[in-house]
This record gives sequence, structure tokens and C-alpha cells, in this order.
Amino acid sequence: MRRLVELAGRYRRLAYSARGFRTIHSPNAGRLRPRTLTSTVKLQVLLRQRGVTEKMLIVILGCLGGSLVRADDSNVAWRTLDFVEAKDGWQVSQFGGRGPVEFVGDGLVKIGRGDPLSGVHYKGEIPRDDFELELEARRVEGIDFFCGLTFPVGDQRCSLIVGGWAGTVVGLSNVDDEDAAHNETQRIETFENGQWYRIRIRVSKDRIAAWIDDRLMVDQPRGEHRFDVRPEVLPSLPLGLAVFASRGEARSLRIRSLQDGER
Repeated sequence: MRRLVELAGRYRRLAYSARGFRTIHSPNAGRLRPRTLTSTVKLQVLLRQRGVTEKMLIVILGCLGGSLVRADDSNVAWRTLDFVEAKDGWQVSQFGGRGPVEFVGDGLVKIGRGDPLSGVHYKGEIPRDDFELELEARRVEGIDFFCGLTFPVGDQRCSLIVGGWAGTVVGLSNVDDEDAAHNETQRIETFENGQWYRIRIRVSKDRIAAWIDDRLMVDQPRGEHRFDVRPEVLPSLPLGLAVFASRGEARSLRIRSLQDGER
């Protein structure tokens, strides 16, 4: 199994060197640098010789969450940020037209329907770069986003939208002044009311990545791109969760700093 993980890691690194894992399987694969593409094909052949199909590899990469660290994160120092109201912790965000917010214990927060936004934000110390955070969230009622997760990106900021624009859009708002419905991070997913989803974000020096249930959703290089939030979610800064015209719940939020090999 360890050898299989190493092979999967080699495949992932080759894919990222060619501007993202998805690119290798796209119609633009022919535009990749010949050396990178040749190395990737050779590795695919090696994996097939070992009885590993492409579908199996994708499943392995999905379980790893795009990072070899996920294979052994038991020793990683996660810091729990339970949803507990406190002066230097979580507070209700002052959205105009906000709905009721209830901190119910056991790290769970219930966010009522707003007109249109309701949510909470965190006032304590958090890293601004080279970090990973995750939480579980669900939409209880409604048809729009149940997780508008705002987070720092160095000296900038951004939001991951899950279930926006009538319930299906996932992506970053904003990248180069374009929101999740209009920039290249947009993808369409289906979300069921009442179902919990595990959402994870990684901010490193060179990219922003996001997963839902260990499926890679966003892989956005930072480079010279500009990151910001839409004006209506400013009350979520610096770290916050917002729900749009829906009722949502969230729990089990935690954060950690990236290790040297992950940056």
C-alpha cells in the first residue's frame, strides 16, 4: 500500500507540474510540455502493469485529498475552533436582515434564514497563510448556499461558496474581481438538504485548494491573481461562515498550519 501511495504521489506531482491533475484528462492535454506528458504516460503504464486502473488511482487521490499528508495526518496538530460564542471566539455576524443564530453546544451552530444573509465570524487568532481548515456543514432548508466560508489569503481574503446560485455552484468569490459563478473555479454540484458535507480548504503560498468529502473542487493558483470577497460578506472577516436565504448548520471546525513538505 505504501508503494501505491508513492506512485499516486508521483502521478499527482506530475499532474500539478502540468497545471493541475484535471488538465491531464482534458482536451487540452496535447498542450502540455512533452517531457511532463511523456513522464505521466510512462507512470500510467507502470501503474497498469501493477494492476492499478486509472479509476482506482483517482479514488486513491481522492482519499488522499490531493495531498500525501492525508495518508497520515494523525500526528498533525489540528486546533479545534468549536462554534462557541465568546468575546475572542465566535460571534454573530452583523448582516442587515440577519436571521436567528443559535450556538447549541457540542461545537454546533444553527444559522437561521436571513434576508438574505446570516452567519458567524471568528475573532481569535488564526494563520493568514500556509494553513488548512475543515468543517462539516449542511443545508437544512432552502435552495441557496449553506456554506459561504470566508478565510484569509495572505494579506487578502476570499470565500468558498458551496451550493450558491440556486443551490448548485461551488467556487471561490472573488478571483480577479469575478465571483464564483463567473470565474474559472466554478463547478456545478448537487447538494441534498439535511445531508452533512465535509468541507476542507488549504491555503499555501502558491495556491488555494478546496475539497468536499475528499473530492477536489477547487485548485486555484495564486500567482498574480487578486483575491477578495463580495462586499455583502464583509461582516464574515477574517474567518466566517455565512448562509444565504436558507437555514444551515455547521460543526467540527478545526484548523492547522501546513508542514514544510506541504507548502
